[in-house]
Amino acid sequence: MSTTETLYPRLPAVIRTRDAERGEPLRALLLALDAEFGRMDEALATLYDNLFIETCEEWAAPYIGDLVRAPQVRGLAGQGISARSAIGNTVAYRRRKGTLGVLEALVDDVADWAGHGAEFRRQLAWVQHLAHALPDQGGTQDLRFAEPLDRLGGPFEVSSRTLEVRTVRQRGRYGLGRMGVFAWPEEPALLENVDAYADPSASGRFHFDPRGRSQPLYNLAAAEATIAHISAETEVPGQIRRRALHADLLAGEGDRHYLGANPSFRLTLSDDSEIAPDDMVVANLRRWWRPPAGKVAVDPELGRVCFPLGTPPSTLRVTYRRGSVLQIGAGPWDRSDSVDTGWASATWQAGVSKAAALVGVDDMYATLEAAISAWNTDHEAGTVGIVCILDSRTYSAPEGGFPIVQLKAGAKLLVIAAGWPSADDTPSGTRTLGEVEATELQPQVRGDLRVEGLVGGEGEFHLNGIDLVGRLRVRPGALGAVSVTCCTLLHGVVTKAGLEIGGDGTDGWNTGIEASITQSIVEGVAVGATESALTLARSAIVPIPVTPDDPAPPVVPEGVGVTAVVADASISGSTVFGSTLVRSLTATDAVFGTVVVERKQGGSIDHSYVSPGSSTPKRVHCVPDAHVHDLTDDTERARAQVRARPVFTSVSPVHPAFGLLSPVCHAGLRTGASDGGEMGVTNQLGLQVRWRNIHRALDEFAPLGADILITLVSGEYTP
Repeated sequence: MSTTETLYPRLPAVIRTRDAERGEPLRALLLALDAEFGRMDEALATLYDNLFIETCEEWAAPYIGDLVRAPQVRGLAGQGISARSAIGNTVAYRRRKGTLGVLEALVDDVADWAGHGAEFRRQLAWVQHLAHALPDQGGTQDLRFAEPLDRLGGPFEVSSRTLEVRTVRQRGRYGLGRMGVFAWPEEPALLENVDAYADPSASGRFHFDPRGRSQPLYNLAAAEATIAHISAETEVPGQIRRRALHADLLAGEGDRHYLGANPSFRLTLSDDSEIAPDDMVVANLRRWWRPPAGKVAVDPELGRVCFPLGTPPSTLRVTYRRGSVLQIGAGPWDRSDSVDTGWASATWQAGVSKAAALVGVDDMYATLEAAISAWNTDHEAGTVGIVCILDSRTYSAPEGGFPIVQLKAGAKLLVIAAGWPSADDTPSGTRTLGEVEATELQPQVRGDLRVEGLVGGEGEFHLNGIDLVGRLRVRPGALGAVSVTCCTLLHGVVTKAGLEIGGDGTDGWNTGIEASITQSIVEGVAVGATESALTLARSAIVPIPVTPDDPAPPVVPEGVGVTAVVADASISGSTVFGSTLVRSLTATDAVFGTVVVERKQGGSIDHSYVSPGSSTPKRVHCVPDAHVHDLTDDTERARAQVRARPVFTSVSPVHPAFGLLSPVCHAGLRTGASDGGEMGVTNQLGLQVRWRNIHRALDEFAPLGADILITLVSGEYTP
């Protein structure tokens, strides 16, 4: 019952006095009426909010859209796609219909991608009329100028071309009446204060990526002030070119974008001093060119830093942005939804940080092994504990490895990349048990994590947001559950799995353990505990061994993906590169290599790709089954199976477009999922929804008679 009183205080005092003498029955009645009036007020406020597109509920947006005859846009929960923006800007679009600014804004509103519009006819080589001079018109290519050559084929090309006879459907660009819309599907994620990887080949050589991989740096996208504004290269979330960064360094301090007031990257030495932009030079560091004394060489396309000879630093911290189409694995994005509310009841919590301000603070440790040792010593049966890694630094295992994480009967432990805020935002302030902020962090842990459930069973171990350069090994014991959420488990050991659950039926070790992998990248899964359950959701399982760097073969690589002959597996929205061996299987919207299921009487596979020759339970709406069902000739059947196999843009976890299906893939793979989207881990992106939204919007707002070519810049995905 509501405790808000609005009616009773308005009664005359004499009535309230007599009501008090009788035990206030009238007051109780009016309190019940007040609750109903409160619901009416809320309903009226909601109805008023539903009159406006900015504040209406999602279900009301299409009705408001009908009033202005807005384009039909399908929303996508969790991906930032909503009809709200397109409806709110429909009138503004119609006033500027056919302009490049509208085409750019539409891509952002209906697909949540940054966009850039281009008129390809302006790039045709022609002799200009003196009465209509176009000073910005590009001329034929001058080989003495490298900057225009560097932009060839890209969205910001300035060179002129001869007329192209291919049509837009054949990917022809340059012709009269042709326009282009370039979209950036990648979302640059900011990594702050990361330990750069020191190249072991020589001192003074560093990789931005803490794993030591070559990865390009990305630019911070700028918000466009008006619809009429046409984006420039420095305003889109694309990869930073060497020559563009070089031009930025030559500009004045107030005119810089990449290294201006909000720089795209920063280099910090061990004494917390930053390297100034004036002390940097841009170079191709594929062969580790040494800069002159007093300068630091930076390669934004490879993500490398090289110091001059002399006394280079032994450590370096970097802040930069990396791009990825898929937000899976460890990353600095918001993971609040992945943290179960049950952890709010934690009774033990510790923080791990290398920040000097936290040294000596209660429940804070400078190393992960110290936090694990404290847990092993302090916790009792049934304890719910959390270990928060509070920064994005690298934590390496000591000699001999990390201590074995021990879990007594009923105990639960969460190791998570998250902040643990204090009440007054000071290092020594009071912190609340169970409170975490799972965002903006991507710590790296180097070394194997070993977990053991002690006698009594039902213990649980959970890993969230960790970039593990090693393996997660569940030792034979009495563990009840283990989960990996938003993590990257890549170790590079040829014969070992990234997640290994030990056990056997003889001693009953880990019998009935529940293992789950959600939104993660894991190098191989091996389950040896009997009667166990394995759940994969929105994840990618790369084979053993994994390709360490690009280039990588675009087809499904050979190797072992999942080995769980004693486990019942449930797989949804995931891609398993390599073979899968399980006891029973229930799968949907997945992509597999070779699959062998021991118990085929139960379970099913639907809306998935299964490699020919697999032994599986009942398959429904699967590829290539649906496309070879009516073929009787063995040769034609084999050809159809080859045509239907998945081909990926990249199968290397380093590549920004990792896991994306190539445009040459069979249509059944790109539209065969249960929701009409892609099969596999990229199903969560809703690529087909985004493409349909763009085409519907362009049908109305594009110039009359224009042929429009839509191109994804880095993802290289086309419908």
